Amino acid sequence: MTPLGFTTLCLVAGVGSLLVWRLTWSGVRANYIRSSYVDDRRPITLRTSFAVIPIVGIGILAAGPLPHLPRLMAAWLSIPVLAVILIAFVLTYRTPLRLLPPWLREEIEAGITPVARPDWGDWLLFAIVVPIMSLGVLGLPVLLVVYGAAGP
Repeated sequence: MTPLGFTTLCLVAGVGSLLVWRLTWSGVRANYIRSSYVDDRRPITLRTSFAVIPIVGIGILAAGPLPHLPRLMAAWLSIPVLAVILIAFVLTYRTPLRLLPPWLREEIEAGITPVARPDWGDWLLFAIVVPIMSLGVLGLPVLLVVYGAAGP
């Protein structure tokens, strides 16, 4: 993929995710979101992803200009992008009520809709993904300090 194609993809995906987030807050697809949120057969990351979409969208938008920067600068700036996406992933497991749409928050507080809780399969996914992403976020600065801009 060319740098311009990557930037365009990040722009479209980032703006699209922010638009989807806005639609969830307006309640346009409230029945679908509610049924998805309480469906225990789906992974927790999919059930609560609508709440962290703006965080992921910001991370994707921040990744857009990286191919156009010098290699060392882009490598350093990719660390916060990875950290933001890791934070969004972790937040899907215990989504704060403030991140949920107002209509869903009211239903949870009234006891109409139960709070989405992760099951053992979700925790297994967490145990695999979080250490690997954390190593990426923490290991990239070490590699940059040790090797700098060396490479092909």
